[in-house]
Amino acid sequence: MKKYIIGLFSAICLMGVGCDKMEEFTPTDMGEGPSVSVSLTQQEGEDDAFTLTVTPSEGTVYYAYWLTNDSLSLDPDNLLQGKYEGAKIVDVAEKPSVTEEFTAQEVGVTYYVYAVAANKDGLCGAIASASLHLPDKIAPHLISIPEGYKYTATNKSRSIVLTFNETVVRGSGAITYDVTKGDLTSYANGTIETVVVDGSSVTITLPESVVFDENEPKTYVFLDFAAGAFVDASGNQSAAMKGGVDEESQAVGAPYWEYVPGAGDSDVEWSGTFAFWFCPYDSETQQPDEYIYGIDTEFSRKHENNPDTLLIDFQNYFDLEKPSPLPLEAIATETGFKVRDLTPIGVITMKDQQGTLYNLLFCFAGNPNNESDSFEYVNFEPDEDGNYESDHYCGFYIFNYDYIDDYTNPNFDMGWYDLWVYSVFIEGSVDNGFPSEQAKSNSQLRHLMNKKDLKLINRTLLSGTEKIKVQTAIKRVGIKNINIR
Repeated sequence: MKKYIIGLFSAICLMGVGCDKMEEFTPTDMGEGPSVSVSLTQQEGEDDAFTLTVTPSEGTVYYAYWLTNDSLSLDPDNLLQGKYEGAKIVDVAEKPSVTEEFTAQEVGVTYYVYAVAANKDGLCGAIASASLHLPDKIAPHLISIPEGYKYTATNKSRSIVLTFNETVVRGSGAITYDVTKGDLTSYANGTIETVVVDGSSVTITLPESVVFDENEPKTYVFLDFAAGAFVDASGNQSAAMKGGVDEESQAVGAPYWEYVPGAGDSDVEWSGTFAFWFCPYDSETQQPDEYIYGIDTEFSRKHENNPDTLLIDFQNYFDLEKPSPLPLEAIATETGFKVRDLTPIGVITMKDQQGTLYNLLFCFAGNPNNESDSFEYVNFEPDEDGNYESDHYCGFYIFNYDYIDDYTNPNFDMGWYDLWVYSVFIEGSVDNGFPSEQAKSNSQLRHLMNKKDLKLINRTLLSGTEKIKVQTAIKRVGIKNINIR
């Protein structure tokens, strides 16, 4: 690596003025400057903590270091000037070396430290670096647990929703149920087959064969989880949870719920054709498009005995010559439905006008209403006419799937493919929805797509393991790269 000498102004800063940043210098290849040693060491017995040390060699008057979770090739003079956000610049007279402890850090991440030193003449040495991977050894576990593990059921008291501390997929461990009377006498038991995983949210539903005893004033449903019922991205398995009431403590150590005859929740019927109307955002004019576009889509239940999980088929949105399902998972609520922000629906191969192919990961996403807006779901609730309108601008946000293993690469995040500033689902079809003069045909929809200079070629649905990989990468990328409000 080349070594640099700092210009006259910066050298004066180093030797006498104590400037926070070095400015106005032209690097020149001058030979060897002082070296610096760095290290990252995991703290003993701590999975999420490490110690950083930076020690410059003799003759150093000024050094800088930067801790990040990105593997990068840095410019020495930029590091010495603190031009990397979060970089620290140190006067050796004030602090001959640095030792910092970092706790509660994200596991499953590799951390990097970079450092460089300069002498009294402004001559700087090579950048030194060190890295440390914090392996994820933490098993997935439940959070937001109600008091005593007593959950509130949905789906006529046949389903509950559990929340884990991280994204999970279904593992090989069995989940069993035991249905009892109020005096804890069992009258139905077996294995749970219907488990719907949505990121860190898990919906568990009783089999249709279970019939509650309507003569019992109260029925309990206890769940039992074998080890490995759920697995995280690093392969860590959830611990076993023993269901039922402990005879000695009378406590319950796993999720359960009650069924009371006549107290079940009501269902919203989600099936058949829905008209989907949306008004796109024109990135060129930075205004909503002048037209409202409409297509027909299909709603269906993912599981017949679990109306809480819905599938919205977006195949017509892309106007495929050989249509096949391209489903987006949604969750029914008491009055409408909701879709998790940045939910992946599949990888779609497209090409631009030059013929370059892109494997694009399409995700449903919502746009923040303001800089401080933090939300997990885009909610579709009925308006005064009974149509289901979104509470956020929403649409399709895309990532380059070819960089899924290199998500810090700037080419990974490709931004909005289509952003809808107004979107609503209406039961029925476009023919009996909004006024016909506002309706636009699929040919006009294709024209909208062609403005993006991309043509659809093929699509691939993601497996559960691929989804967890995608969701982990998206989480680490951070905020979406546009906010139009």
